[in-house]
Parts: sequence; C-alpha cells; structure tokens
Amino acid sequence: MRELVYLSDRKLEQFLPTLRSFWPRPKINIKTQLVEIGLDPELDAQKNRLKQLARVIAHIEKSARWFLDLQVTAGQWVHFEAPLNYLVVNRDNSDQVFFVDRNFATTDYPTGGTTRLILHCSGTHLRTENQPLRVAAPPGDNVTIDNGSGAGVFAADNIELLLRTLRTQRQPSDQDHRPPPAAWVEHLSTAATKLLRAIDAQLYPETAAWMAGYARITASFAVPTSPLEGTARYIIASPLYIEYAKPPTAI
Repeated sequence: MRELVYLSDRKLEQFLPTLRSFWPRPKINIKTQLVEIGLDPELDAQKNRLKQLARVIAHIEKSARWFLDLQVTAGQWVHFEAPLNYLVVNRDNSDQVFFVDRNFATTDYPTGGTTRLILHCSGTHLRTENQPLRVAAPPGDNVTIDNGSGAGVFAADNIELLLRTLRTQRQPSDQDHRPPPAAWVEHLSTAATKLLRAIDAQLYPETAAWMAGYARITASFAVPTSPLEGTARYIIASPLYIEYAKPPTAI
C-alpha cells in the first residue's frame, strides 16, 4: 500500500485534460424494488485519479532521470528518493510548501549537504495527516506568493518575502523593514541559499522522513560554499507527487 504526502492535480491535468470529469460529485442513491444501490462518485473519483496517476507515472518514467544526475536541466522530469522535511508558508490564506532534504551526510544519504533538493509546491494538495510547521507571513506586504508550479516562486520579491517571514517567526521582537526594491534583486543562487538557511533554521533534520516521487526540474546549479568545501549543488523542482518510502537500510 502506498501512502501519498502530496499529489498535484494541476500537473495531472497537463497530461489528462478530461480529468475534471472524474472529480467528486454529489452522492447518488438508486432505488429499485429489491435493493437500494449506493453509488459514491467521490470514492470512484479517487480510484480513477490513482489509476490516472499510475498511467502518468508509467509515461514519465520512460524518460525521467535520477535527480542526482549531473545532466538534468530545467523542464526535465526526475525521480527522487531522499529524507525530507517540509515547511508551510501561509500568505492570505494560501499555503506554499517547501520540501527540503537533510542538510548533512549519513551512510544512507551520503550526498546530504553537498547536494540540496528543494521541492516547491502549493499547499492545496498536501495530503499528510500530520500538522506541518506553518509560518504566517507578516501583514502589510503587497507581494503575492506564486502558488503555481513554475519558477515564479523564486522571483526576488518572493524570496525576500519568505526570508522576512521566517525571520519574523524566529525573532518576533526583531523589527525588520523591507529594503528598497533595488536592494533585494538577487541572483537565484544567492536567494535560494538564503532561503535554505532560513528553512533549515526552522526544521530539525533528525525528523526528516524518507520520501520518493517524480518532479519537474525548475533549476539545477552549483553554488560556492567555502574554500575548503568547494561547491554544493542545488536541485530545485516542482513535484507531481510525493509518497513515503522505506529508507535504504530498511529490510
């Protein structure tokens, strides 16, 4: 039995334009003289969605690369398995979710820290029963977080909003003011580095759970770390689905 953490209806629709026909409808009861037959379109819709997901995965896996492949580029599909934590940022009653991998190496995840996986997606389709860490955006901002699956979420203004949100959550007494717009136009690698540091400061890497799935690459690039460590690689992607997985050492 597979346990889903996240499933993007928007990405399914990209492959399945008629998927809306499977969406839930009011329950219908058909009565006959001998028996009352209960039809539950919601349950049927759920089964159909999972069948369609299996078909989409079968299509994607024909060309998908392993997420650590050095040749992956923006727009490609990748398969991933990694220990992940996630953080929900709330803005105007709309949630943006960031899944990030563990930031240090272990025997079962030797690339931890040297390669960082960042999955960004809408909180609308988060399917876990656990209550995620939710960070509320401070009032008074006019910047809207992009809840789509594109790279817009990593625009400089959104990065600044997210960083200010996290700083406000960590240090409520800190009266942080937004700098002039010209001061917060940053290169993607710099902004992503700051975002990762802010998210890592909110999460406990020991609580990361092994998860797997398929995602479309938003960006993949190397960033300098230190003279001794050299560079780290950031893989930023938007997932089709995420499910719980067994750790490599599990029997």
